[in-house]
Amino acid sequence: MDWTHELENVKGLTEVIPRMQSTVVDDTLYEKVLTILTLFLDSSRAHLDLFNEWRVLDKLNEVCVDADHDSRVVSMCVRLLGVWIGHGLSCDTVQTTHPQLLQSIATCFNSNDQALRISSLAAVHSMLDNATAVPWIHGKIWLKSAFLTKSYYVSKELCRVYLKLFELREESAALDAFWKKNDPTMDVKRILAMDPDENQAYIVLRALEFAWAFANARSPRVYEYMASTGMVSHLLQIMFFEQFNTRDLALATLGEICEHAAAPLALIFSAKLANHEFGAPDVPRPMDAAFQYVSMVSDTCLRDANSHFQVETGLYLLEKTVLLLKRMDKDTAVAHATPLCQSLPDLVRVCLSMHNAPSTSFENMNDILARMTPHKRAVLASLIMTVLIQLVHACPDLMQEHALLDLTIHILSIDYVLRNNMLVMRCFELTIAILHDRRQFDASIEANLFAFFEFIVEQLADDNVVPTAMTLAYKTLHEILGFQHVAERLQQPAAAQLLLNMLKLKLADQDRDVRDAAMRFIASLFDNDKQESRVSFALALDLPLMAQQQLTDMDAYVRASSLAAIHCAMMTNQGWLYIQQQEQLAELARSLPRFLKDPDAFVRRETLNTIQFLIDSRSCEGIIFGSAPDEPTDQCLTRELLSSLLDAEDVPVLISVCKLLKSLWDLDQDNSAMSKQRRDTRSDVPNWFSDLGGTALLMDLVEMHLKAVRAEAISVIEHITQLSCTRLSLSGDKRPADTTDPRREHAISTLQALDLAALRELLRDNTYQEVFEIKAQSLMQPRLYDDDNLMDCE
Repeated sequence: MDWTHELENVKGLTEVIPRMQSTVVDDTLYEKVLTILTLFLDSSRAHLDLFNEWRVLDKLNEVCVDADHDSRVVSMCVRLLGVWIGHGLSCDTVQTTHPQLLQSIATCFNSNDQALRISSLAAVHSMLDNATAVPWIHGKIWLKSAFLTKSYYVSKELCRVYLKLFELREESAALDAFWKKNDPTMDVKRILAMDPDENQAYIVLRALEFAWAFANARSPRVYEYMASTGMVSHLLQIMFFEQFNTRDLALATLGEICEHAAAPLALIFSAKLANHEFGAPDVPRPMDAAFQYVSMVSDTCLRDANSHFQVETGLYLLEKTVLLLKRMDKDTAVAHATPLCQSLPDLVRVCLSMHNAPSTSFENMNDILARMTPHKRAVLASLIMTVLIQLVHACPDLMQEHALLDLTIHILSIDYVLRNNMLVMRCFELTIAILHDRRQFDASIEANLFAFFEFIVEQLADDNVVPTAMTLAYKTLHEILGFQHVAERLQQPAAAQLLLNMLKLKLADQDRDVRDAAMRFIASLFDNDKQESRVSFALALDLPLMAQQQLTDMDAYVRASSLAAIHCAMMTNQGWLYIQQQEQLAELARSLPRFLKDPDAFVRRETLNTIQFLIDSRSCEGIIFGSAPDEPTDQCLTRELLSSLLDAEDVPVLISVCKLLKSLWDLDQDNSAMSKQRRDTRSDVPNWFSDLGGTALLMDLVEMHLKAVRAEAISVIEHITQLSCTRLSLSGDKRPADTTDPRREHAISTLQALDLAALRELLRDNTYQEVFEIKAQSLMQPRLYDDDNLMDCE
């Protein structure tokens, strides 16, 4: 980045640091200043000399030695000092010239203020990159003293420092000595191995946060270290400690290990949890051994469970085994997944006490289920369904679609299940997973799909359906209609009328989100021209006509979604033919300009996109360009109408205007070429780009303060000027190939006069424009005797 134009601003920010206002409410302002100065140091080593030249150390020292200074400013200064040292500032130099400034890092580390401790740790994290700083850190900062902090945010920053220190420890003897002095690995192992009480929950959380940070590094070196030290060998054991926070963090750590470690069992194996039949880790087949171990612990947890919490834990562990299945070769995965495919549906039936539920060997689990409310049973069933969904994705060839669809329908037929939104959503997700990427089903599965279709439509018609379940229900319908035979069967009068009645009900709902969701579903049926089954289904039910009726909806989102649905229908071959055959829709193009006067930008943007599509497909005969004496003014696309769109300064709308102008230019070029081929000598060949003020609009757009709009306008101008140059070279003439229309000549000459290279350079220079709008004066403490602060006593 070129900082030439910003040096004065950066210098001003450094000078104002000691006088920053303590009354500033917006804390992000300090973060923005720190970001600017950090970017400045990152960009060039020469900027380190500028910091020395500007005597920034003196300014930081002025803040940090003042005990009464705002802690937010002190925090910023400490972090900036750490970044500066990390970029090469000699720690010995700072120790010699400003010893109190360097000591402020240690002072902040030992402070009771959470923000100051975090800033100190962030500074240490940066300073580790500088070899001269390591001896000072070693002598002043004892990381282990902060290990058992009760602050989550301090612990999170501390884990970042530990992970970086571990990765750098072999680069120098000083770093290795610092690591050995502060290494908490054995403490983590000891904490995870103990039987904590509720008062010690935060200690377990700190140990698990350290373990998760290392597991999340996803580094082979880190995993080897964790295995050699046995850091998380008691990870599964701590899950039996009935605290939700600790279990969730332990499960997250286990998930990282199962998904990324080369030999997961080497990290998590514990002889205390392994039964007499389970030996040491099987090195030749690490995923196989890890799967057996986690499955064994899950089975033990379910079999010996004495609480609802432990049943949940066993199911969560079962979910982690699917991560291991995904990493196995196909034959091994099939061997392990087959029993799961058979047992999981039975486990769902047991949880919900379905009439065909098999007997289970988990006697304790049966006793616990008997004492649970229907809602808690549904929660457990949703956990099992989550495992089933992941299993379908991992081993799709093993799953019996007919049995799973039958299970889903039976689950949704239970009354209390419908009141548990989580389980209903899992049923929909399982159905989507079954249908995904499948193109053929036998007759029995199609019959189940038809029954499932009827159920979903009935549920959508219910006024009490929650938004998340409604979204998944529409998505499931979308998947079902992707199968040709099923979609054809659903076009029969009974099924079609059921869906139509539901959609009409939803489009008349008082809630705008409900109406918008229904319209988005209609639009989704046209989103892929290759899925002819969905398009044919939507056209057979005349859904585009239903979308047109919603163009007058009172809500802007619904109007925009209605236009989007019609636009999507136009983009498919079948949909375009359908629209041409429907008189109401065929006349829609004539009325499109009036939607550009809509008060909401969503509608204007979608209207512009639809008009652009009609122009690009050369099907814009119905649109009236310019004023027409026999037509209402609100149905004409005029220069004034397009100009009015610039007033609102809505970025997506203005970008769509740019794209529309490009399409108009291309349309005029094609019309001109066709006129030449016909040897048409008439002077009234339309030039809509010029007649609608395209040149003036582009000149206004390219000067706007909105960077994205300027970039799009520049791209359109480049397209126009390069196209004219290309035609000039192809014609072999000394003048543009088409000079018959002075309006076109004027547009080209005006746009070619712009310095596009300078405009492009301006875009690059203003990449950080919004950040650099922070002025030094806005951060300064006002002087007491400024004239502006004197009271007017007259």
